[in-house]
Amino acid sequence: MNLKKTVTTLAGVMALAFLPGTMRADFASGDVFAGVGGGRVFRYDQNGNLLQTFTGPYAGSETTGMAFDTSGHLYSTNFEANKIVEYAQDGTVLNASFGSGFNADPESMLLNKSGHFYVGQADGAHTILEFDGAGTLVATHQPTSFANRGTDWIDLASDQKTMFYDGEGRIIKRFDVSTNTQLADFYSGGTELFALRLLSDGSILAANGFTGDVIHVDSGGNLIHTYHVQNGGTLFALNIDPDGTSFWTADIFSTEIYHIDIATGTILKSWKANKDGATEVAGLSVFGEITQGGPGPGPGTVPEPSTLSLLGTAAGFAAWRLRKTISRG
Repeated sequence: MNLKKTVTTLAGVMALAFLPGTMRADFASGDVFAGVGGGRVFRYDQNGNLLQTFTGPYAGSETTGMAFDTSGHLYSTNFEANKIVEYAQDGTVLNASFGSGFNADPESMLLNKSGHFYVGQADGAHTILEFDGAGTLVATHQPTSFANRGTDWIDLASDQKTMFYDGEGRIIKRFDVSTNTQLADFYSGGTELFALRLLSDGSILAANGFTGDVIHVDSGGNLIHTYHVQNGGTLFALNIDPDGTSFWTADIFSTEIYHIDIATGTILKSWKANKDGATEVAGLSVFGEITQGGPGPGPGTVPEPSTLSLLGTAAGFAAWRLRKTISRG
């Protein structure tokens, strides 16, 4: 092995990884972001060490769903205030009112491959709002079938048109955002379903409300696994780790945050956010989280755009892979 050549190559890729507009050095892949009430978001490392607090202007509001854009900015929905706050990585509020036209209680949001944001709403008309990167409303999608709380938890398939959603009821539903057409229900059988996330094989993980469980439903809508996380409690938030083999969930009231292996159900790590002053955990995001709808090098499992913004390029993907290798070592 030519050690000098190898070191030079690695240094070049690492320099690429930290150029402005590519991969950000401030947030690390795997950092956990918890919406903890009072308009705040806590940022943790994967061992539960509090790294940063983001404080928005809506002190009485629940902080729920979150997303990251290609610049690494954090977006957080504020449920009661009907607002979305955009933060820089240093915690500066860049926009205290991203988007507009919320009917009632925006709860979850995501970014698609073209850079548009979708926002699900728990109440009111239950519409799914679509914004461009500047926060301009470009479309209002109106599903015609709901379960309890409308479209409050949403996730987009890699086809960029099939939106999966649940409304704190027993059913995961589907809607085509390209044609504004209601599709057949995907799954029925939960108790009270909250946050949900698609995996690369078309299956779905969903927090199963007051049972203390997370369910795993295959691409055909069949229940294939139940992860019993705790006795009782209310698992509310959920997201996929950048490693693609584990997920995060949290109890909204006890504030316990869990890191869980998908294959075995083993709890890899857990901690309580209320040790740092949290009043609840109503939202949970992970920097570099796996998303099917967001930008990336291919149509399957891809990293969030915040982690990989040299989208579709070999150099960008190599930089992301290198950083993951270093972080694990």
